[in-house]
Amino acid sequence: MSRKRRARKAASILLATTVIVTLLLGAAPINQGEAESENGLQILRERRVENSDLTPNTKIVLMNNSDVVASVWPGEGTSEDPYRIEYLLIETTGSDVAINVSNTDLHVVVQHCVLTSDSNQSSGIHLVNVTNFRIHNTTFQHSGSGITTESCEDLIIDENEFLNHTYCCVSLRRTNSSDVRSNLCMNCRDGVRVQWSTSNLIEQNECYHSAVGAPMAFADFPTGIKLSWVNSTEVRNNELHGFDHGINVLYSSGIEILQNNCSSSRRGLSASQVEDCDVIGNSFDGNHTSYEGIYLDDAVSSTISENSCTRNDMGIALNEDTNHNLISLNTCSNNTDGIFVSGHIGNSDNEFVSNTCDHNEVGITIDDTSRNLVQDNSLHHNNDTGISTWNVINTTITGNHILGGLEDTPVGIHFMGLRSNLTYNLVEICHVGLFLDEVATLCHIHMNIVRNTTYCISGLFGDDSQMTWNTFQYYDNIFFEGGYVVDYNYWSKYDGVDGNGDGFGDSPYVSSGLTDPHPLVYLPTTPTWVEEPSDTYVELGSAVNISLAIETGSLVPPKMRWNVNDTTHFQTTLQLSVVNRTALQVGTYPLEVEVENIYGFTIQAQFTVFIRDTTLPTISGVADFGFEEGTTGYRVNWTAYDLAPSAYVIRLDGATVKSGVWNSSSEVISVSCDGLEAGAHEYVLTCYDASGNIATDTVNVTVYPRRVPPSQLPLVALLVGGAGIAAIVIVIILKRKS
Repeated sequence: MSRKRRARKAASILLATTVIVTLLLGAAPINQGEAESENGLQILRERRVENSDLTPNTKIVLMNNSDVVASVWPGEGTSEDPYRIEYLLIETTGSDVAINVSNTDLHVVVQHCVLTSDSNQSSGIHLVNVTNFRIHNTTFQHSGSGITTESCEDLIIDENEFLNHTYCCVSLRRTNSSDVRSNLCMNCRDGVRVQWSTSNLIEQNECYHSAVGAPMAFADFPTGIKLSWVNSTEVRNNELHGFDHGINVLYSSGIEILQNNCSSSRRGLSASQVEDCDVIGNSFDGNHTSYEGIYLDDAVSSTISENSCTRNDMGIALNEDTNHNLISLNTCSNNTDGIFVSGHIGNSDNEFVSNTCDHNEVGITIDDTSRNLVQDNSLHHNNDTGISTWNVINTTITGNHILGGLEDTPVGIHFMGLRSNLTYNLVEICHVGLFLDEVATLCHIHMNIVRNTTYCISGLFGDDSQMTWNTFQYYDNIFFEGGYVVDYNYWSKYDGVDGNGDGFGDSPYVSSGLTDPHPLVYLPTTPTWVEEPSDTYVELGSAVNISLAIETGSLVPPKMRWNVNDTTHFQTTLQLSVVNRTALQVGTYPLEVEVENIYGFTIQAQFTVFIRDTTLPTISGVADFGFEEGTTGYRVNWTAYDLAPSAYVIRLDGATVKSGVWNSSSEVISVSCDGLEAGAHEYVLTCYDASGNIATDTVNVTVYPRRVPPSQLPLVALLVGGAGIAAIVIVIILKRKS
């Protein structure tokens, strides 16, 4: 427990004691400011009223809406302006109830009051068939129970203080859709009790019991929060200290228990005959006084996850008829047993996955159960055994990591079962790595790794159980009495040879009553990529050559074969490369490669080869030229190159004059210049390939005006002169006539 949390709890206890003493001297509750706990709880957020602000009052009895209205309390009875019963000091005797309300749905709030009694037969507030009622910032003292309700809905009970109640601070019966939050309960037998109710929220309350007394009858255990015959209820962010049961759930379903802190209780959480109960993110510190951090009995389809269970006899315990539950990601430290599953065949089909159990006597114990899965758990520095199984049936123990020390972990895995599997576990630094107890019948012990042990394996008589493909490395001794089929294992003390290179020793391995006919000379491991293959991008026309590499070493099995799934386009080489078998077109080629070693273990990788075309077409054209107007036979010719030609367009002075399909890089693209008028002209060729790449080329053509040949000049002059003389003669004749 952190220093801050210890200081906060000590301050809360001191504060409550001061309140009690002050009240016994006749004073009002002390004037308190805000108090906020480490996990976000805010208790007593409003200041308590002064003695002068309280009005002494007799007990209040309201039997229906009419009584509430007739009492002329301030307010209108609406959600915006509720009737307010406030600033009252009510002292009762005997079995009297300070405030007794029934049969009303008006909005009412009781706030800033002090309700006290001299009898354990009374209640501070009793509600029957009430809706829309709030009890806020009120102090309850010395009665049997603080608040009791029956057949109510939509209640809010918040920021109240309960001191020295014989029974329960808050008791809800047949009460639905209500909130109990941010209350402080001191020295009461039970903090909050809910029965035959649904859809309630219990959050951010602090409940303290003075001491964990001697165990009483089961139903009378002092309990921080107790749910019985309850559905769809959430219990979260509560502080519960010193009870026999921090949280107790009975005959309930759809319960969520989230991020509560339970300490110094005999049981942090007890759940019996429950279904669909999620216990997530809680802390259960037993302070070496607790039987169990979490105790499940007849629990079905529940999730126990991300909890911390420390300093208990058992961190998490499953008793009887507990099945189809997920126990995952929990941390169980400094307990006797980290996780314990008791000897009852009804405890079946549970999964214990990815838990951490450290510094316990035993990490995980599975006793006389069936069809359970123990997978991927971390069990380190446990004083006796990492995993212990007794008479399990159809159970799988796989993928767990057991790390100990020769002095503090005698046994890595103790295994006794029927038709069960012990596979892929890693056991390190234990006195005995695998202890195969008697009556291991029809079991499969496969692919485990046992390192740095005194005895790598201690096997008593088995019955038709297989022990194959395991690794036993860096050990001193073996003790084996038989009854197992032992074959194809790696033994670091084997000193035989592999003459034919098949990966198996030419002679058996014999040691202490054990004979392995085919000892391995390499570790039975799957190939491992040096760097896992990833997607590759290749330019169109380039060769594909993807080099792959797997780990090598003196104890690593050599590669036997490898292949690629797309043999139409690709093939493999002896150099562990993937190359293209044929010319590849632009596109996507998903591949899977597989490498198999000498023992038949394989590794696969999936990746994609993307063939891309980002290269522009290449155009070879003629140089700019010119010719005289009227001349024919001139053309502009281009040769264009691309791996995937597609189309072309020719524009003359900005206007398209020709277009078509460009099928081949050997094709000549040509346009005639016949008919061009005199002047400067521009031909532009645009080529497109199949991937949308574009290239252009421009040729400038100049058409010169037509010229007159010199041999024709005298005739032209004579014709022009003759025409001039004729014109003069006509003019003279016309003048004479006039």
